[in-house]
Amino acid sequence: MPGGEHIKSIDRVFEIYQLVRTSKSKAITVIGGGSIIDLVGYASAGHTEIEKLFLFPTTTVSQIMPAVNGFGVNFEFVKDLLSSIAGSILIKGYPLSLYKS
Repeated sequence: MPGGEHIKSIDRVFEIYQLVRTSKSKAITVIGGGSIIDLVGYASAGHTEIEKLFLFPTTTVSQIMPAVNGFGVNFEFVKDLLSSIAGSILIKGYPLSLYKS
């Protein structure tokens, strides 16, 4: 899935629901930046069949924001109008890997 603020829409949330429904998986693993993490985190908080969410953020902001603000998606051209906090999440950050020496 491509990154960027434009992907955080309710239509994409429904796409994720369809993927979960067809895969029969109870866990989701996400590797990516803030927009991907927001999108999948919001989708997992609203779906009763998702029991675990594993996040591997690739940017500094995406390592911090889920713990502070939860997850949000854009709706009717308003940024992060819909938001929620997921249940069981594991955020694994690698802060040293973000910086080049």
